[in-house]
Amino acid sequence: MGWVAVSCPGVGAIAASGSDTPAGRGTGTLLRSAGPAELMGQGSILLEAQITATRVLNPLLDIPFRHPVAGRLTLSQVPGGALSLVLERGSKVRQCSLTLDSGERPERIRAMLSWESRSGVARLVVERPERDVAPLATGFADPVALPFQALTEAALYPELEMLGAGVDFLAVSDGIEPIGPMPGLQGDTLIDTPEGRRAVRELRRGDLVLIEGEGAVPVLAAVRRTLPARGLFRPVQLFAPHFGLTRDVVVAAGQRLVTGGEEVRYLFHSDSVLVAAQHSVTDRTGAWAETGPLVTMHQLLLPDQQVLGVCGAQMESLHVGRLRRSAALVEASLLAGYQRSRLPHQPGHARPVLRDYEAKILANHRAA
Repeated sequence: MGWVAVSCPGVGAIAASGSDTPAGRGTGTLLRSAGPAELMGQGSILLEAQITATRVLNPLLDIPFRHPVAGRLTLSQVPGGALSLVLERGSKVRQCSLTLDSGERPERIRAMLSWESRSGVARLVVERPERDVAPLATGFADPVALPFQALTEAALYPELEMLGAGVDFLAVSDGIEPIGPMPGLQGDTLIDTPEGRRAVRELRRGDLVLIEGEGAVPVLAAVRRTLPARGLFRPVQLFAPHFGLTRDVVVAAGQRLVTGGEEVRYLFHSDSVLVAAQHSVTDRTGAWAETGPLVTMHQLLLPDQQVLGVCGAQMESLHVGRLRRSAALVEASLLAGYQRSRLPHQPGHARPVLRDYEAKILANHRAA
């Protein structure tokens, strides 16, 4: 069980261009082939997209299918801030919705539909990686098996109007994928510990890491996950000596790192802030790392929202926010099986977190 199809980056804009050829519509990667009649009794569909408040219907996903009977799967942003999912198959219609308080500024969301016909449960989860809020979840009963070919072709060769222009990527899995906080460090990333620097993939629960100003701190959990190398999971190579790095490192685009300096104090009235690695993709400080369609990332959960020492730089440890408030969300996350009462409550971050537009302002000041 795992990812079976991953689109190319920026697939929504490519699909919206209206090219008549599959190559012009962008080609993703098919990771498992199947016969034209295969039905997926369980699976997950994941997308990331930029949205803003809207007064008109904003379709994000629209996948028609004809096998075994005619139907359609749609995910749309509707006026008033709701995200609506509708699954039609023959005469039956299943639907659910979540209310989002979208602002005027563009915001990235991560939406995942997971279904399991045998248990009769489907779940729609929406996460907002830029905001310190828990995932929103809803669902519906009696989901149907969905056609493998229709779903994977939507990721590989989306037709015009099949994907919204703001969709960054689409990925399909034949398993129930976890939701919630995701790891963002490549396995060979070196972490400061009392015994010296150790690769993050070697660290386990109960091991100690060194935190600046605090000393040795125990690891509560070490997580790893194979993810689509797209969107905020897309690997970024950060160049030494920027950010204090003593060697280049590869992290996910959404992994936050500490940055400071005169511009930070002037713009944000703080000695240092947390900024996502994607904003370090410049001529001097970082570049998109070359990789296949999937990437395996690691992270460490610590007692408080501490920052890790990473090859001379400082980076945020796994941020779980208020996840422990919901038993269902914990069990659907990478921390399933962890005693919920012992999960840390992290309502804030170790440093102020820059939103996307703030990070762009900082980058422009530094480039001037």
